[in-house]
Amino acid sequence: MTFVIETPRLELLACNEAICRSILKGDQALSHFIQAKIAPHWNSFGLEIYDYTLKQTMEDPQGYTWWSYLVLLKSEPLLIGSCGYKGRPNKNGQVEIGYEIAPDYRNRGYATELTIGLIDHAAQFPEVKEIKAHTLSFVSPSTQVLKKCGFAFIEEIFDPEDGILWQWKKTLQQEA
Repeated sequence: MTFVIETPRLELLACNEAICRSILKGDQALSHFIQAKIAPHWNSFGLEIYDYTLKQTMEDPQGYTWWSYLVLLKSEPLLIGSCGYKGRPNKNGQVEIGYEIAPDYRNRGYATELTIGLIDHAAQFPEVKEIKAHTLSFVSPSTQVLKKCGFAFIEEIFDPEDGILWQWKKTLQQEA
């Protein structure tokens, strides 16, 4: 069994070692392993993310909840995308999130819902003070999702792989 973040319509399934290995074997193996259908183009970022997640979970088995998640519709079950964190909180209390939804399932509020789920999960850890995200450097559905979820645009940065990106940040309210 693996850790799940539940939202009203989605299950965010944390990618432990076994799930990562299934992803790397292909959609048929993954579908069988997670007992869900798989939407076309659920993963546009490639398998390298899951190979990296696998390495991280093998080095730190208890830390797998700070990496990749599969996004499943509760109603079907159907894999429609991926999301997650880019590692444990850093020394400044920051985590970074990312997400993608298969094209056929966009514009239905799923990205906003999963982002709220990731925020709520991270907020349970007192060491997390801030959540970061990056988008391409133009107004897009992703920038709108981040704004809806309380993120503020911080600055434009240059990434050697992706070029110019916009950096976003959400500061978490700490309970007194």
